[in-house]
Amino acid sequence: MNEPWYIKEALNYRKNRYMDHLSKDDLFIRAKDILINCIEINKDGKISADLSDDYGQFFWVRWTHIIEEYKLRYGSFRPMFDGQNSEGLNIPKNFPLINRANAKINNVKKNSNPTLYKYGDLKYLKQYLKNGNIRISPASSYKDPSLNHAMNDDELNFISQNHPSKLKMEVFDKFGNSKGFAKPIEGKLTFTSTTDYYVFCVSTVLSPRLFVDFNNANGCLIIKNTTIFLKKLLEDFLDNNKNYFGEIGEVKYVDPIFANYKEYDQFYSKHFRYAYQRELRICFIPDKDIKQLEKKELQLGNLEDCCELIEIEET
Repeated sequence: MNEPWYIKEALNYRKNRYMDHLSKDDLFIRAKDILINCIEINKDGKISADLSDDYGQFFWVRWTHIIEEYKLRYGSFRPMFDGQNSEGLNIPKNFPLINRANAKINNVKKNSNPTLYKYGDLKYLKQYLKNGNIRISPASSYKDPSLNHAMNDDELNFISQNHPSKLKMEVFDKFGNSKGFAKPIEGKLTFTSTTDYYVFCVSTVLSPRLFVDFNNANGCLIIKNTTIFLKKLLEDFLDNNKNYFGEIGEVKYVDPIFANYKEYDQFYSKHFRYAYQRELRICFIPDKDIKQLEKKELQLGNLEDCCELIEIEET
């Protein structure tokens, strides 16, 4: 008789207990980060398990490992986890907005071409569509405690937390002589960008939960012709800012326990707690390091040839 996959994964975790170095608080934070990626809001506006793609399946395996680590430490999972979870999980709770968004999403015509989505306030998105008035923000601006959990992120720094047994760091003096080996406390290392840069973020998915996560957005710009839109965005920025180069890429979501600094891309890597957002980003990187940048306004002109707008009405 074949064992269920979650039993197999629990046994696999016992063979490689890669979270035993985490503190109680760090384990709980990791648990929340994983659980928020295990769920989705379905077409009926209900919370359900996300098994839609490799990301969803990846997080359910990680969640099984979380439960097993709690059991190994505390004898059971729920009493300890529930006791820690006094402020609740970052699960979308604005279901009136979710239901209105779902009604709109279910009527959107499917596009066979790649489509991008920009969630936000209608008063700004209408200006996007009519005049192409788009604000580009520096990466440093997202480290802002006034932003909600889905947007607040230290884009210039990433803290890995590899198992100490997997780390080997050699220390050198200023003359290049080896001073021996060191192990960082709790396996924590910080990957830091040497420069600030501009970033324009969109999602590759049209999801009702993202309306809630992005400040209870009442609109979404559907970028249905990505070639035209991205060409306009790149050309306008680079024509007016000569000392930058532009890049487009999908974000790679990184598990901090298995982060590899040699593979980490400072412009296109993010903590895996944000994986459900399925982000694509356009980065504008200065040719010389700049500590902090200011926001810029772009004028792309009318975007109705490549975009349309979803408006979420109040009821």
